[in-house]
Amino acid sequence: MNDNKVKIGILDFSTANFKSSKFSNDGTKAVRTLIREIKEQGHMPILYKVENCQMYFHGRKAEILYQNKQIKKCDVLVVKFLVSNYVDLAVSIIKQFQIMGMPLINQYLPTMRAKNKLRTLQILSKHGIAVPRTVVVRKIELMDESIKAIGGYPVVVKIPFGSAGAGVFLLESRRSLLSVLDAIGV
Repeated sequence: MNDNKVKIGILDFSTANFKSSKFSNDGTKAVRTLIREIKEQGHMPILYKVENCQMYFHGRKAEILYQNKQIKKCDVLVVKFLVSNYVDLAVSIIKQFQIMGMPLINQYLPTMRAKNKLRTLQILSKHGIAVPRTVVVRKIELMDESIKAIGGYPVVVKIPFGSAGAGVFLLESRRSLLSVLDAIGV
């Protein structure tokens, strides 16, 4: 084996048990492509399936185990994050790798920002990047006036976390709005 090969870890969330199964096929394909490209460039891919990782805290130490064994070190870890539910739990493993000093592509904070639609809007508007007309509403009583402020129906309603269409609803009427709000428990 060539000692000059870069060991590139891939932290793969594509089949993680965080209700992300709708992403599994696309995520698995993307990971296979990444592995192939790493090999073609003459480097060594190391795949870490999140479902096989354990955060182990003991005494004053914390580490990540992979299938109950000490994790193999890699030169850099590429995070393939495809989770839309339980985001805080899912990103905690990214944060642990970061705390342990592992060089990461897609670190904890940028991943959290990208997963939070409201935070993304804040960052984009702060930097002068145009965003769709958006009103963030915390009380149902304010909904009707907020919808008028953005031009009326149809409207897009989004829950704060999610990706690839998860938690996004196109609503044509007040009736459909009330139905969705009831379904998501608001």
